[in-house]
Amino acid sequence: GLGYFSVSIGSTESENPKKMTRGTVQITGVNFQPEKSFKKSIISRAHFVRERYKVHTVDLSPIEVDGLLSEYFKDHRSITCARMQQVCGMTRSTAYRRLQALTQGAHPSLQREGYKNATAYIPVKGHYGRSYTADRW
Repeated sequence: GLGYFSVSIGSTESENPKKMTRGTVQITGVNFQPEKSFKKSIISRAHFVRERYKVHTVDLSPIEVDGLLSEYFKDHRSITCARMQQVCGMTRSTAYRRLQALTQGAHPSLQREGYKNATAYIPVKGHYGRSYTADRW
């Protein structure tokens, strides 16, 4: 009487379907679709309260962001988007946009390192107290 569960699976791409094994298939998610009666009983008992604190981005100027990053880079070699969210009190999308802006332009202050899903950003020489190249960490 709760609902329906289903499992989503995925596999790494292979040109030859015969090379697919159970080791290449992975669970990518578990889905749940509640029964209508179960959903109605939850909604009838739910009590909603307006959140006191918004989880939107703190409105920081570029100078304030640079100050926070300078403090952060005193003890750390690189920063990720998730860490930027925590350090600057930003949402994920705002942190990503700010990081992109800091890596572009005529004089970028950060450079990307790593792949799409595992990107880290390191200070460019001359920024955030960094007077040497990335090779000397």
